Amino acid sequence: MSRLVALYRNPTYSPLQHRTNDSAILRETASEMARAGWEVTSASEMEVARGDIPAGDLYLNMCQGIQASEGLATSHRLAGRVVN
Repeated sequence: MSRLVALYRNPTYSPLQHRTNDSAILRETASEMARAGWEVTSASEMEVARGDIPAGDLYLNMCQGIQASEGLATSHRLAGRVVN
């Protein structure tokens, strides 16, 4: 089974109603992928910045901060594609 990892944006980058919208977009996309047979996990931007990134074949990335971006760029654990 293919593994999808949904990487959620830090809420501070999503003001007002966008906070709810951003999470809903990623959650609904992950739900559709799960219905299509993907194993879905998720991580917060804080986890990504710390390097706590689950193993996956595809990463749906909504992270925006510098630390998370650097963590994704330098992680040797990422075997799959990262889609923003």
